[in-house]
Amino acid sequence: MKNKYSINTPLKALGLFSLFNILLAVWSVGRSDNITYLFLVWNLFLAWVPFWIAYTWFKRLGFQKPLKDWKSWTLAGIWLLFFPNAPYLITDLIHLSGRFNPPYWSDTLLFFGMAMNGLILGVYSLFYMHRAAAQVFSKKMSWIMVGWAVTACSFGVYLGRVQRWNSWDLLTQPYPLLKDALLSLANPLALKMTVGFSLLILIVYIVLKTFIQYESDQKKFE
Repeated sequence: MKNKYSINTPLKALGLFSLFNILLAVWSVGRSDNITYLFLVWNLFLAWVPFWIAYTWFKRLGFQKPLKDWKSWTLAGIWLLFFPNAPYLITDLIHLSGRFNPPYWSDTLLFFGMAMNGLILGVYSLFYMHRAAAQVFSKKMSWIMVGWAVTACSFGVYLGRVQRWNSWDLLTQPYPLLKDALLSLANPLALKMTVGFSLLILIVYIVLKTFIQYESDQKKFE
């Protein structure tokens, strides 16, 4: 008999992780009487957007018609637009020095927890999108799409952290954003951040995918 309260799905596990981080952020506000750290809760919410889009696509649209109609392409575009918000939480670690100069170990725990939460949400959303794409395209093409999505995501992290653009600016200020993005292609920092984040996300994704595949193979022999 299944326990309805057990944490047996990625959605429940990630929800628990996020709840812990949110409570830690709220506790930090109560401890310091400063609402500054609540921006992490908003950033975590934005990190959930690409995961929820990918989860919805994977669970509800089915494998019969992903990438075949305008709804699937629209969801894919929105997912890619918000995908950088997940690993973006890693860059919030810069606040641990300089600007806020936090004196408590709990701040380190909070920022690290948020960064890890965002990274897992991102790579798991990539996993769902990869599986959906693999049902339509060849294995090689689906991996090429993963590489392209990870690179675009990493460049998006640079645009968000350094250039201070938001995902919705592509809709509200498309021309200034695109102009800035093109100019940033010649910026060495943009290249370094794009390559660095791409390698990190891709390696973590491969690790996650390997774990999932290993557990799946093990169950076949049980």
